[in-house]
Amino acid sequence: MKIDTFKQKKIEEDDISLILLAKTNDKQIDIFDIDIDDSLRHFFLSAFNKTIKKYETLKIEKYDFDKNTDDVLLEFPSPESGNLDFTNTVSLNLAGYHTHCPNLKELDENNMKLFTYCIKFYDKNKNDSFYMFTKIQPSKIGIDEKQNIFRALFSTEGAKLTQCKDITISFTENIDFIFYNNEYLIFNKAMFEQIVDISKLIKKESDKALEELRNNSSISGVEIIEKFAKNKSFLQKRLIKLHSLGIYNNLDSDQLEKIRSVGNKHHIDVTIENSQLIIKDDYEEVTNICKLLCDYFKVGEISGKNYGTYAGDVLDS
Repeated sequence: MKIDTFKQKKIEEDDISLILLAKTNDKQIDIFDIDIDDSLRHFFLSAFNKTIKKYETLKIEKYDFDKNTDDVLLEFPSPESGNLDFTNTVSLNLAGYHTHCPNLKELDENNMKLFTYCIKFYDKNKNDSFYMFTKIQPSKIGIDEKQNIFRALFSTEGAKLTQCKDITISFTENIDFIFYNNEYLIFNKAMFEQIVDISKLIKKESDKALEELRNNSSISGVEIIEKFAKNKSFLQKRLIKLHSLGIYNNLDSDQLEKIRSVGNKHHIDVTIENSQLIIKDDYEEVTNICKLLCDYFKVGEISGKNYGTYAGDVLDS
């Protein structure tokens, strides 16, 4: 996916509509249409154009759990996006008919929480649509009766505060990601992961890594890693990184000694017995072993300084 794909779209304000997504207590997603006026359409089109201009020169890289969006954009391509339940939900439902949004207060009373809004942009020249998503923070929704908050509006005509009895939603120019042709273009990685609920995919991919570690005769105590990683997405992400690098596949005696040497250099106790890397029943021990197997420790070629990071791509020499 390229930024130019969206620069070339011919979107007019009349071709913009707003869709609200809400979750129930069992995390089922409900999708609602809601009427908006021209001022909101103008605002959303402006936000879209500003975002495209802001990011048009950035490189786009494939999504990785350890990459951030400070200086690149991330894409989550198809068919990998099909591994996300969110993709299946929105791809099947966004283009079709949606229930018209009831009173927002009714959603709240029925334990349906708005968690994101979606702007549909329709390119009538190509009979094509794409969708812009932004997370709705709870503080941006003005339903405050349960919080004993008195909401007021300042009247510029009367120069006084008056009670606001209507329900309000605050929108910003921030865009978290665009969904188009079952692919995601990600501007804010953290918000993307919250909206699509990346946790299920993280768990699924980390389970693959654990299965391979169990079948590796050079590592003992994989069940300990599994125990600590069960409810910790941080460790699950480390397992995915470990799996992608595959260092554990070549743990001969030389590699094991190298692991011990690097561990000693960074004050990490490494236990090797009978040509096996032994995992001890200790959380810090598990995280340290993951660091070693993920090439966490790196050296700057120019500065010669030592760094610690899980991020980075393997470069061709």
